[in-house]
Amino acid sequence: MTVIEELLNEYSRMRENGLDSKATLHALRPYIEPLPDAHKAELAKHLRQYEKGDRKPKPAPPPQIEDTVIGEEPVASVVAPPDAPTRPAPPPNRPVAPPPNRLVAPPPAEDASPIKRIKPMSPIKPVAKDASRPGEELMPQGLKPGATWISCPNCNTKNKANEIFCYACGHLMDSGQGYNSTRSFAPAATESYPPEHFGRDSILIVTVRDSGSYFKLRPQNYTHELVIGRSSSNTAMTPDIDLTEENAEELGVSRLHLAVQYMMENDTLVVFDLGSANGSFINGQKLHPSERRILRNGDELRIGRMVTRATYEHPGQEIE
Repeated sequence: MTVIEELLNEYSRMRENGLDSKATLHALRPYIEPLPDAHKAELAKHLRQYEKGDRKPKPAPPPQIEDTVIGEEPVASVVAPPDAPTRPAPPPNRPVAPPPNRLVAPPPAEDASPIKRIKPMSPIKPVAKDASRPGEELMPQGLKPGATWISCPNCNTKNKANEIFCYACGHLMDSGQGYNSTRSFAPAATESYPPEHFGRDSILIVTVRDSGSYFKLRPQNYTHELVIGRSSSNTAMTPDIDLTEENAEELGVSRLHLAVQYMMENDTLVVFDLGSANGSFINGQKLHPSERRILRNGDELRIGRMVTRATYEHPGQEIE
């Protein structure tokens, strides 16, 4: 399946499940922008064709070529596609020529050395999952007691204490520079923020209930909506949170299932379903197509039949 066919399939799925054309194109924009101009033009042509009423726009298949032999010279003849009209049969009184002989590959020479088979590579062993809970990573030595956040010496942005680079400016959080010049912060108490608050330095943690695996992200750093879904071996469209290894396909997770967006004007996260086949639910309530709902700290987020929980991490007060 080509990239254009894959985008057409995702576009038609979202449209048929209730999303309008503007919201659908906005969700697919990160996957359309890297395409060459020729592919963009072809995709736009098929999308216009789709919106005019042809619900299954597909590029025309190329004609098949079959080699036949007339006398001793091989001639390439074009085989008509299945839906093309066939030629009328010859009249019965006309003698029909016997079918031409097919070209047969000559047998290999006796002195030819046998082809050696390449031994397949051993599969890569999966890395064991971390049994620790979110927030229990190893901290650098020399950190003040109780601190899990430090400020960047370059831009003063608050980062998790175990991060190597500042997520805002990319400055190296080098432990060798000494923590005397770096301000330390304790984790914020849950009651110090309302459940819907998600600040510029906050971290989103999505934890899968059955396996305990989790994903840590900062949606405020993305130029597009953060997409949750699954990937496959024959697709180039990879979501930001890829649930493939969590039996996503068996649990009814679509490739582009759910989107998370950071709202800077009121420091919140909103989620909306991307026309998924099996729906998205917050605390048991289904998200309708094009419905945007605020995601709160501790909300249960069901993606198809996969149950996850969304939690937030915030930096607290500076440790003296």
